[in-house]
Amino acid sequence: MTNSDWRFIISPPAGAAYNMALDEALLLSVARGESPPVLRVYSWKAPAVSLGYNQDCRKELNLESCAAHGVEVVRRPTGGRSVYHARELTYSLAGPADTAELGRTISETCRLVGGALRRSLALLGVKADPEKNPRGNGSAGRAGLGRACFTSVSRFEITVEGKKLVGSAQKRLGDNRAFLQQGSLLIENSQARLAELLPGPANLRERERLARFLQEEAVGLAELPGGTGSFEALAGAFRRGFAEFFGCELIEDRPDESETRLAEKLAREKYSSREWLLAREKSRVTGSD
Repeated sequence: MTNSDWRFIISPPAGAAYNMALDEALLLSVARGESPPVLRVYSWKAPAVSLGYNQDCRKELNLESCAAHGVEVVRRPTGGRSVYHARELTYSLAGPADTAELGRTISETCRLVGGALRRSLALLGVKADPEKNPRGNGSAGRAGLGRACFTSVSRFEITVEGKKLVGSAQKRLGDNRAFLQQGSLLIENSQARLAELLPGPANLRERERLARFLQEEAVGLAELPGGTGSFEALAGAFRRGFAEFFGCELIEDRPDESETRLAEKLAREKYSSREWLLAREKSRVTGSD
């Protein structure tokens, strides 16, 4: 690879713990100088909810209800808010955190990645809304759903026809060697399922109202005029869109043996553990949603 080459990884569907673990393994490869920037796109083997690093799992979800519905639960290494993962393209970008190319601050990196996302969507014929001021939580916040990713829009996030299409969150290592940004591009909007998984008592009418709100605030790409439901088409657009926006070549690759071993270890010992799921540790982690 040349200095302008990035790695591009298309992963097969995997469980929630392994998806998070592999993203962290790639982040650490970049931080150690063993890998150039790496863009990964992937999906989920089973429905899952990922929580932002700083969220309190017990305040966000009824874990018994999640188990009964066959929904996996994992805490992300990145910040942000809860996301229901079903039919979507999830992306992660790991890169050095001290370059002008990718941004030296959280906000600058979010802006640049947002530009690459807009370019990728444009290649599919989807025109994102102009960048605008963040949208508040509104009635969702009053109803207790303000900590769900797709109830609000932050600066540089992607909306189409006023509805949120992509939600993203970021982590920067404490020594600022590298960052990881993760995001979900909805193919179909299944975010209303979160209303079934909330903790605490709620009557049917309240849950139905909350589900309607979540359904109205977001949109899936396949629901848009001319939008595609093909993961493969989306992956190709991401590869080309990021390459064009950042002026680099994305070389199709796969995790090497050391990254795979580390991901398996992290999935087993960290992301599958109840201790990680319930812990709230201090870190320089933020979400853009």
